[in-house]
Formats: sequence, structure tokens, C-alpha cells
Amino acid sequence: MTDKTFTIAGTTELNGQKGFRFANGKLNLRVNMLRHMGHENISLIELPKAMTKVAATAWMLANVRGVKNAVIPTRANDKSAENELLLAAKRKAAGIAKAKATRAAKREAVAA
Repeated sequence: MTDKTFTIAGTTELNGQKGFRFANGKLNLRVNMLRHMGHENISLIELPKAMTKVAATAWMLANVRGVKNAVIPTRANDKSAENELLLAAKRKAAGIAKAKATRAAKREAVAA
């Protein structure tokens, strides 16, 4: 894994497979480039802050609907890097969801 950060993240479909995409720069230029390369159902957003792939994936899993079935594209034939990154992101997303539930329960307790 790398410490490189990205400001844009989301999902696209290429050849029928939904995948996560990460980028920097201007959102509209990235969308146009993906369209030109044959991607469909492009759903990219600007992240609240620059994030690594693991953090961005975890944030999307916790906050964006419809990304559960996406895969993380890797250049290597070995899918272990993809699996490792996705597992780390899912663990982090579970922590984010748990923290949200805890904050909501605390707010309810104070309101009662």
C-alpha cells in the first residue's frame, strides 16, 4: 500500500465490472477522460479532504450508497494487493459506522 493521497474518488463500470476509481485534479476532466476510455455509470465525488486509497474507500463504504460490490483495480496479476486494501478499508468503514452509531446513541440519551 502507498501513502499517496487523492481528492476525487468514486466508482465506474468497465466491461461490466464495477470498480473504485481514485484521482486528483478537476472532477469534470476526469469524468470526460473515463467516458472517452469506455467507462459507464460514472459516479465520482470530491472527497472532504485528501485521503489514501484505504481511507477514501472506507469513507465511501460508510457514506456513499451503491459501492459495496465494487472492486479495487490493481495493475498486478496478483489480487492479494487488491484484497488487502479492500479488507483494510472494510475494517475502517466498520469503525466509522460504529462511531456514528455511538454518537447517535449518545445524542438520544442526552435528548431523553
